[in-house]
Amino acid sequence: MEAGIQACPPINLKNMKIFLPVSIRGGREHLNIYKFIVEYLEKNGHQILNRHVIHDNVLERENVLNPKEIHSRDKQWVKESDIVISEVTMPSLGAGIELGYAIMLKKPTHALYKKEAENDVSMMIRGNDKLLSYPYSNKKDIVKILNQILK
Repeated sequence: MEAGIQACPPINLKNMKIFLPVSIRGGREHLNIYKFIVEYLEKNGHQILNRHVIHDNVLERENVLNPKEIHSRDKQWVKESDIVISEVTMPSLGAGIELGYAIMLKKPTHALYKKEAENDVSMMIRGNDKLLSYPYSNKKDIVKILNQILK
């Protein structure tokens, strides 16, 4: 190794800091899936930096902050994260921007979506080779995908 260059510490696949971009203002129809993902990841020792996205009153919580505060907070969470895992079945401009920012920072970035909605998921998500995307049909598929991502 050259002088002055430090090795990157290995990523601990347990106790990872995960950022989870999901739809908040675009629709909450998939809230039960967001909750399942967060609970599964936490049960396996990971920290979800933006855990509040699974709360039923997330909009009330978000409305306490102004847009600049939310933007700064979410950018900081993406920076702090070890990995970004998103559920993108419900289109969200904010989640898309967060995914783009994660890719720009060279974070491992993944997106899950319901297989039945595959044709509705943006080609900017499905066609991006820096953003691995995974269709799922049920919660069992989600568990397999998350285990594959975090192995």
